[in-house]
Amino acid sequence: LLLDSFRIARRSMDVVLMAIGGGFGYDWLRKTSSQEPELDIRFLGPVEPADMPAYLAAADIGLCPYSEARSTWIPDGVLNELRAMDTPVIGGSMKIVEYSASGLPVVCTDQAAFNKIGFENVIFSGFSADSYAKSIRIAADSSRRRPSLISEYDLSNLIRKFQEVLK
Repeated sequence: LLLDSFRIARRSMDVVLMAIGGGFGYDWLRKTSSQEPELDIRFLGPVEPADMPAYLAAADIGLCPYSEARSTWIPDGVLNELRAMDTPVIGGSMKIVEYSASGLPVVCTDQAAFNKIGFENVIFSGFSADSYAKSIRIAADSSRRRPSLISEYDLSNLIRKFQEVLK
């Protein structure tokens, strides 16, 4: 989804993809895109947490292209208890929170759990490359703004919620 939508977005926009981190998804993206240098993907590798604010400040959009099948790493039992508490933050949504805290417009695939977060800077797309590319174009025209609910997702509040579930 990410690579296909990026190809589509590049047809009408001057965009660069900045890939940070490592692991299977990062390695797959690097390998898959290696034959297409015109895509202009910058592979930065892992960065120190203290350096992330500078990278987020340099970005224009945060991308969260989660698959339909998998959106969390949290075990089902804990996940069910969090849902019972009406706690919207699950697994992959931490990236949405990180991007949002920096004020970035965020493009995310449309999943019920992520919709509950209620951040006005998140643009939800379908699971097709065309839909995701369209959402990237919308985000490119959006301005930076921190969501009004961001303080609810402070790490100390999240830890407290998880501790309540794990008691």
